[in-house]
Amino acid sequence: MVGVLVVALLALAPALALPTARAAVSYVVVVDLSHGQGVKGLDVFLRTLYDAEVYLIVPSKEFYDALSPQVKALATGYYVGNLAKFRDLATGREYTLTGIYTDLLVIPQLTKPIAADEVDAVISYLKTRGAGLWVAGDSDYGAGEDVIKLVNDFMIAIGANIVLDYLSVADPVSNCAADYRVVAWVRPPKELEFLAYGAEKILMHGPGVVAF
Repeated sequence: MVGVLVVALLALAPALALPTARAAVSYVVVVDLSHGQGVKGLDVFLRTLYDAEVYLIVPSKEFYDALSPQVKALATGYYVGNLAKFRDLATGREYTLTGIYTDLLVIPQLTKPIAADEVDAVISYLKTRGAGLWVAGDSDYGAGEDVIKLVNDFMIAIGANIVLDYLSVADPVSNCAADYRVVAWVRPPKELEFLAYGAEKILMHGPGVVAF
C-alpha cells in the first residue's frame, strides 16, 4: 500500500502548479534545461536542495521523459518551453518568470544561445522579483571557449558587471593528483550559505575565472 501511495505521489508531481506566492518551503528554485544543457550530475545537485521546491524548464516532454528516475523523483515538477514562457502540459497554463515566485533561477552550462525575448524575461524577473540568478560557465579548456562566449553574451545583455575570462585555474597544492583537479572550499556569505549545504568541499575540474 505504501509503495502504491509513493508511486501515485510521484506521478502527480509534474502536474503541480508553479508557486505564484510564497510556498511553505525554505526556497523555490527554477532550473533551465532548455538551452542544450547536459543533465549529468543533475540528481546530485538536486539532492543538495533537499528543503526546496525545484521546477525544471525543459524543451519538450520527450526531453523530460528521458531524464533519470532519480531526477524526476527529486524535482517538484517540470514545464515545457524556454525562459520567455513555459507551459504546464497537465493544465495547459502558461507561465513567465515574473508570474511565479522563485528565490533562485539556475541556468546550467549553455550550449545554445539565449534569445532576445528570453533575455528580456530574465531582466524583468530580476527587476520584479529581486531574486537570485546562478549562471554556470566553463574554463577555456576544449570547447569551453564556446561556452564562455554564450555565457558572456548573456551576461552583457542583462547588464551584469561580471563575465567569464578565457583562462583556467590550476592549484599545485590543493588538488586531486593533478593541478587542474582543484579541490575548493565553498564558503558563501551568510545570506547564501544554503549553497554550501552538502557541498562544503568540492572537486573542480579545470575551473574557470570570473572577471569583474
